[in-house]
Amino acid sequence: MSAPGSVLVDTNVVVAYFRGDQALRPHFAGAAPLTYAVVLFPDHDTTASYAQVKAELAQLGRPIPDNDLWIAAMARHLDLPLATRDAHFVQVPRLKTLAW
Repeated sequence: MSAPGSVLVDTNVVVAYFRGDQALRPHFAGAAPLTYAVVLFPDHDTTASYAQVKAELAQLGRPIPDNDLWIAAMARHLDLPLATRDAHFVQVPRLKTLAW
């Protein structure tokens, strides 16, 4: 599903972008306007990924907020890097994060 160069963008990055954070300009240079986005909806495979991520983090003793579990599950399920400003995502096994 993911095209080369595709990135799942966390809402904290989107909010910062719309607030004019100039540090984000290089990350979006050459990209389609941010107002064009593919909305991703969870499916059965995403929910299975959610459960797996939640169990892995519980076993490690490093839970993250439930809303962020959904984001991590979607990124892992679709094999997309996650652009975020939330440091707790680095705790998620097998999730590539981009600190934007």
